[in-house]
Amino acid sequence: MRVWISGLPLLLLGLGTAPSISAAEAPLTGAPTLFQCGPDVRLETRFAPDVMEVTLRGGIFRLQQAMSASGARYTGTIAGLPTEFWNKGQEATVRIGQAELPHCVEVGASPAAAAAAGLEGGRWRIIDLAGQQPAPDTMDMQFEDGRIAGRGGCNRYSGAYRLEEGRIMLEDSMISTRMACLGPQMEQENLFFRLMRGAVAYRILPDGQLELTAADGSRLLARRD
Repeated sequence: MRVWISGLPLLLLGLGTAPSISAAEAPLTGAPTLFQCGPDVRLETRFAPDVMEVTLRGGIFRLQQAMSASGARYTGTIAGLPTEFWNKGQEATVRIGQAELPHCVEVGASPAAAAAAGLEGGRWRIIDLAGQQPAPDTMDMQFEDGRIAGRGGCNRYSGAYRLEEGRIMLEDSMISTRMACLGPQMEQENLFFRLMRGAVAYRILPDGQLELTAADGSRLLARRD
């Protein structure tokens, strides 16, 4: 069962008040490894032989290493819920109770690995552009290996991007073809290109739609094909 953080039990939203490691258990020392799980959740982890600690929403929780056919697997409880942290290289799968966090990627991982945290895997068809509904099947986006490409309504475009703490950082190298279209269609495309510039906040909603929000508050919604 895969749900987003908003679907986790309410207890998780107040982890700062939930019991964590006991006073007799000194927190692990050493440099932490940070994992970003989707745009909204960040985990701080520390590892020692046979044990790891997870800092989440103000609580520190200790998990024990468990048998695994591949990668490093740890189990225990977070806020009283059975928890599994399965680390494979720069990625991790985290289950708390019956819920699974969005795909977790080590902070600083390559753009290709980071893009796998919910953006890659098919075409995103734009269904709402700052309150306007584009003509069906005319505007889309596709993310792959640090590149974004698609149709802006009139012209095809492509460029480079990277992910940074819940934002898509769009590089200045974005290029497009230069075909002219009818007035309203061209106006929508110009609006799209203005929105897709600089730092754009992103999140994947519980219903699976992708929401992008520009610095001026303009919002775009897309649905994966």
